[in-house]
Amino acid sequence: MAEKNKQCKQRMSLLISIVDRGRGNSTIKLYMEHNLFCHTFVAGEGTASAKMMDMLGLDVQEKDLIISIGSTKLIQCILDEFGNDRVSRKIKSSGIVFSMGLDALNSLVAIVINEPVIKENYCGVRYMDKDKKNNSLIVVSINQGYTDEMMKAARKAGARGGTIVRGRWADGEHLEQYHGITLQDEREMVFILTTSEKKNEIMDTINQDFGLMSDANGIICSVPVEAAVKLN
Repeated sequence: MAEKNKQCKQRMSLLISIVDRGRGNSTIKLYMEHNLFCHTFVAGEGTASAKMMDMLGLDVQEKDLIISIGSTKLIQCILDEFGNDRVSRKIKSSGIVFSMGLDALNSLVAIVINEPVIKENYCGVRYMDKDKKNNSLIVVSINQGYTDEMMKAARKAGARGGTIVRGRWADGEHLEQYHGITLQDEREMVFILTTSEKKNEIMDTINQDFGLMSDANGIICSVPVEAAVKLN
């Protein structure tokens, strides 16, 4: 029981990796070597000016975006490794990698990431927020074809809307082999900005019908937002 409680209290983080187009797979391979397995892959495009690109040492506009979830300790170890020239040569890419601490994550995803066996009693959302912020960004990775229904449920729980980005799941074999979960390759990332007061209800509602063990295979987490400004 003590070990189970220890797992529940483990901090989790979101790792954002923006690398040159075509280098996403080698980046994910590196993460898998470090036992980081939960990734969504999105094709993106840089918007920085030529002058800014030169200042940042970037030379390619088209980018691969990898959104990963793992323990804060593991992700910090990976970030430390990026200071190693040998690691940088493996990826062969310019770009940027950064992490953000999560303040909530569906509990079953946390168990899948940290333990080899799924425990059915972990079916809700685990909230980890210590310092509450006024706003939170809810991030949902979900199978394509379920987003509209998911957003209807989220709006009933208080969400005003969301932004959808198409991507694909990376390393589905790991989840299927070790946890018996088969995720659809084609995924959609949904970003919902909401007040922290409404965050819990929205996440619980999404997880209830669109969580990891549903047909939608939803992975749901939230990140605290320092400040937000509405543009008119």
